[in-house]
Amino acid sequence: MKKTLSILLVLVMILSLAACGSKDEETTAAKEETTAEAAETTAEAKEETTAAPTTEAAETTTQEPAPETTTEEETTEASEEDGQNPVMNFIGVYAKDRASIQVEAQGAEDALITVSWSSSAAEHSEWTMSGHFDWETLTVEYNNCVKKDIVYTDEENFTETVAYENGTGAIVFGENGTLTWRDDQENVADGTVFEFVPPVFGGGEAFLGMWGCGRATIEITYKEETETYNVLVSWSSSAAEKAVWQYVCGFDGEKLYSDENGTKSILTWDENGDVTTEEVYSDGSAVFELDAEGNLTWTDKKENAAEDMIFLYDGEIPAADEDGQSVGMEFLGIWQCDRASIEITKIEPAAQGETFRVLISWGSSASESVSWEYFCTYEEGVLVSSPTGTKLNLTWDENDDMTSEEVYSDGSAQFEITEDGGLIWNDLKESAGADMVFDFVSVYEAEE
Repeated sequence: MKKTLSILLVLVMILSLAACGSKDEETTAAKEETTAEAAETTAEAKEETTAAPTTEAAETTTQEPAPETTTEEETTEASEEDGQNPVMNFIGVYAKDRASIQVEAQGAEDALITVSWSSSAAEHSEWTMSGHFDWETLTVEYNNCVKKDIVYTDEENFTETVAYENGTGAIVFGENGTLTWRDDQENVADGTVFEFVPPVFGGGEAFLGMWGCGRATIEITYKEETETYNVLVSWSSSAAEKAVWQYVCGFDGEKLYSDENGTKSILTWDENGDVTTEEVYSDGSAVFELDAEGNLTWTDKKENAAEDMIFLYDGEIPAADEDGQSVGMEFLGIWQCDRASIEITKIEPAAQGETFRVLISWGSSASESVSWEYFCTYEEGVLVSSPTGTKLNLTWDENDDMTSEEVYSDGSAQFEITEDGGLIWNDLKESAGADMVFDFVSVYEAEE
């Protein structure tokens, strides 16, 4: 029995030693495996550490926004978004020797081009065309050119021949105030560079004053502060309706011109004398010129309202005061009461003080009207006329020809403004304006 137990104890010890050896081998293998994994992790970490700056730098370079730049496309969009025709940057007259090119804005993005080229004192050619303005190339391509050859037989008479229609070509603007003209039909410009002619402000004194033609009147004044000419056109179709145009013009040395700043309004009066004003448009263009006899012509480029009309000179209205303000300015403008209207304008200073012209029109029917004219001085808030006021009876026949009959030329009157802002006309000759209060309708001077 003892022998048997001894053998069993020996076997247990041998098995224990074998188990210890196995555990040691597993521990060693585990340590080796752990060491290998650590080395591999260290190597990977080093690779990541080495690669990380390159990757991060690459990411920084890729993600950093590019510097902001202004491209021509962005500039074009900005110009279109501001609502102004980009041709307004180039409008005006360009000239070279006997040729001139006038550029005008038309519509939202188009240009109207007029070329005039004199071959002699009695002969010249005229080209008119229009086209879309390309901001990127500063070019106006056209395919609708009309060329006319004009020959004067004397100072007033001429012949006009259409040389061709639907001509093609282009106007190209330079960045230094020049342009070139490519004429596909005749190459008449042949590389000529036309230079911008700056507008001449002042020098248009011959235009100043009042002009008349039938029922239409034109009053032109000069505003020194802005060096512009203000033109007011008034045209009565009846005693109860009147059209009014207002333009702010430049002077190019020969003519007054307005580019898309003209306004037209229709004024109507009901049976109670209340006035309604309706604006027809605010983008009108016009040219005003003096003919060989010193008469005024009005070229309405919006609707050709004044075709074949010649306006005769009818009195002075000189330039505005230097400071733009003066006593009695509150009287200036158009006043209305029923079918009677009063138009008050300031004329040149006289020895007695500021002088005002007062014109009263009172329509009795579509073909009959009465007119009063006074010249007044300003005295303590009242306009007082000299005893030289005139009264005229005006009639129009079926051809719209007017006949004028003078009633008297020794009238007197006073004009004053009430606390409520109404105008009172005190007719000292025959009390024509008794119990009448005139309401202010509009000013003469065009808005800037």
